[in-house]
Amino acid sequence: MRMKKPLSARSSEPADGIATVWINQLRQGPAPPAIAEEAPVTPEQQRDGDRAFGHHFGDFRLHSGAETGLTPAAPPVAPLTAFHRITIQTQRSPQSSRPTLRQGSSHAEDITFLQERLNSDGATPALEVDGIFGPLTDAATREFQRRHGLIVDGIVGPQTWGALNALERAGIAGPEDVMSGTRPVTAEQHLEVEQALHPNAQTSGGSVTTPPMTGAGVGGEFEQHMIAALDTLINDRVNPENEMPASPDLMDPIREIADAAQQTVEDFYARYIVMASRTPTGSYHPGSFRIPLGDASTRPVSREYAAGWVDYFMSEPSYEPSQVLTDHNVDTSRDRPDRAEYTRVRDLYVSNDTRFHNVRNVIRGCPAEAGTGTVFVQPREYQGLVGRWALFKTMMHEFLHLVTHPNYSRAAAAVGGSARQALIEGFTDHFTLQVWHHVRDSLEANRALRQRVEGNLFQPDLDPTILEDPSTYSQEAPERIVAAVGEENARVAYFMGHADLLGLGAGTLSEAPLTGIATWEPTDSNTAEEYTVRAGGETVAQIRERTNAATITELDGTEVVDDTQRFAAGHRLHIPGIRWYRAIAEDTRAQVAGQHGITLDQLERANGWTHRRGNTPIPAGTRVLIPRH
Repeated sequence: MRMKKPLSARSSEPADGIATVWINQLRQGPAPPAIAEEAPVTPEQQRDGDRAFGHHFGDFRLHSGAETGLTPAAPPVAPLTAFHRITIQTQRSPQSSRPTLRQGSSHAEDITFLQERLNSDGATPALEVDGIFGPLTDAATREFQRRHGLIVDGIVGPQTWGALNALERAGIAGPEDVMSGTRPVTAEQHLEVEQALHPNAQTSGGSVTTPPMTGAGVGGEFEQHMIAALDTLINDRVNPENEMPASPDLMDPIREIADAAQQTVEDFYARYIVMASRTPTGSYHPGSFRIPLGDASTRPVSREYAAGWVDYFMSEPSYEPSQVLTDHNVDTSRDRPDRAEYTRVRDLYVSNDTRFHNVRNVIRGCPAEAGTGTVFVQPREYQGLVGRWALFKTMMHEFLHLVTHPNYSRAAAAVGGSARQALIEGFTDHFTLQVWHHVRDSLEANRALRQRVEGNLFQPDLDPTILEDPSTYSQEAPERIVAAVGEENARVAYFMGHADLLGLGAGTLSEAPLTGIATWEPTDSNTAEEYTVRAGGETVAQIRERTNAATITELDGTEVVDDTQRFAAGHRLHIPGIRWYRAIAEDTRAQVAGQHGITLDQLERANGWTHRRGNTPIPAGTRVLIPRH
């Protein structure tokens, strides 16, 4: 989300890229469903796939009565009707220049190209490049789809072509070890992360605690201070123009700028984005996704949806209300009184009609926000040359929200509170600044990008004012976390979903359980290259075959050289070069193998698994052995 600068929302493409969507005002649902490429997707699957974005404003429910000390919330204010008709751009798949192919297709030139690309990705056996889509090409296509989290049906449509093209743009041919630069997080680094996420945290004996909340209770100081801070923040941003629909001339340039921002981010972080584990029904797939856009001034806003935004205003560290949380030691990982008071005051605020009207106005004036999967933009401040570049920077930020891995979003949501905002908004700006600095440093020579963003305002001489950094959310927590765990860990966590590489898991202060989502353990670093002999015992030769070990030693450093020596189950050995990996919900065998630069056969042999198809899921939280390679 951007509250610093504004954006916009209609496509300049042909009518088939635009859909008129009826959105239920009383239930803000997920993003508009992606256009199906190869098989129908149920609404339930689509909802599950779309819960990947930085904010979940539609998930909030207002509470009333004895639970919160509130009287029931007032009914929706008169101007809010049951439905609003708005126009949003829902096309997810850029039009492919190549035809859809399947077994028996006659497009020899395109089939030849497909066969070459499948071979470069590791088709086994390698295909004869003959331009004939027969059974072997069909089988290789299906295996490719299994390796990359696509719908498996042998049809090469926009999603499959998109994945092939994204791999080529990223320079990836076959398995790519994108995990090689990561390191297990130590117990000391975990504590540093906890202190960064929870400024009031105190450490003792390796654990983290926070002092008790102050000012709780109906009419108490916490309520008074928070409502005053929210009033100051929101009232300063109310503007009648926020709810005036934008004219087409304001909206039209945004499509091209959004596309340019998306491509820039995808190219810069390609290896992480392309190799991340995904499900066939997920909202984002490399090469076949296009940012959906909507006009913020006409978006529907229910009272419940507004409560989600008030929650954001309360917890985002860059805004004044979050200081009230700090001043009163509010730790929302504690159910009572902290989280109960937090929820009560949030709902009290939005139940007031005047305040609800003001919040709704501010939502519609928000420069850009991608919480439902559509980037709603407010274009009025993005005018002129400098405005277009401000929009480009903002669109990079919003697209990063859309490409944030779903498991990372789940982890941040489970952590909750201001820590969630640091993980979502803070890290999104951390990565926005990285890619912007890359663009900025070569922008004078990058005439193509300048013409794309500036359009009819292009001028040969570079305007130095466009080189300024975008305004950002607080970078204090992200900078401390990256300093503790490393940049590679941060990227793999954010783009590939491995929150354990930020030290999130055991001992993390959180509002909800992190089981199967963020799985860090205090022993991760100490046992990173430790192997435990399996049930029934193993010989050294068997261990070497399983792990591809060059050297095996006892934990005291004594080298083991006799391949016939047998160890009992549970015996621990040190094997340099192996690593351990904890699976997330999106993982399949083939995707995990590919991310570590090994084959499916190597992964299955290392873990003693019976051979299965590559798209066989690995249960979340499973500790997976990656052999030396």
